[in-house]
Amino acid sequence: MAAAREELLAATVADALGLSDHTSRMPLDAVCAWVAERPVLLVLDSCEHLVPQCRHLIERMLAACPGLRVLTTSREALGVAGETVLTVPPLETATDAVTLFAQRAEAVGAPVRDDAQQRLAARLCARLEGVPLALELAAAQLRHHGLAETTARARSGLDLPHAPPHRPGRTRRRDTRGTCWTPSAASATAFGLALGLELLAASWAERGAPRHAALAYGAGAQHWEIVGHHQRGTPEVAPLRKRGQAAARSRLGTTEYAALFERALRADRDHVVAWATTPDPAPHL
Repeated sequence: MAAAREELLAATVADALGLSDHTSRMPLDAVCAWVAERPVLLVLDSCEHLVPQCRHLIERMLAACPGLRVLTTSREALGVAGETVLTVPPLETATDAVTLFAQRAEAVGAPVRDDAQQRLAARLCARLEGVPLALELAAAQLRHHGLAETTARARSGLDLPHAPPHRPGRTRRRDTRGTCWTPSAASATAFGLALGLELLAASWAERGAPRHAALAYGAGAQHWEIVGHHQRGTPEVAPLRKRGQAAARSRLGTTEYAALFERALRADRDHVVAWATTPDPAPHL
């Protein structure tokens, strides 16, 4: 399986470069031969899903291609010699996050116009912790819900106790009062995405799109697994989830709903987020 993934990765890079090699060479050999003759910036996105394969591909290409520079995005370092890691935090909620949200809101036909709406947008961005994909999901809701309603829904899911200081190597701790949330880069991103997907699912359920809703609930559950399912149980957000899931289940039937939910729960995390952020996505993955 690892070898097959490595060959597929090399073939994907070859396709992106527009190579059509008709010899018996392996795809990586063909890629190296082409790149070695010119300066190239290779960008690989979401490498955390194929860390060993990406590491091997990059090492082979760097050794064979003196003019090559590589830029990757990943939730973990690849461990390549000479690698420089730049940690990208969430956006500053008072500035960049609001700017991104306003741009996306205008793109869906719901511009943020006056000071009151600016304050609502800033509050929403703070609640979503400046996570760009979560902001995009929230902005998509403005097609069907006003800014005030979207902000209220987000607020209901984020009324959480203050997190204790982070301890290296630990993402959660338990004490006699229950489970507390401890933030990390991964959990902060997952938290915003989980909430955004859940709001999206509820909206689809209300609009009579039960298949979309079931998939979005399953996608959200992936991210709640990272954060901790205890965060899903706040009394304000639980009724919204219960109504949305009940509506989708009653339209689809328990069996089909469960199958769709499970499919999204087990699907590639980036794939389901990309699906959810696509305008008018298909009702399947």
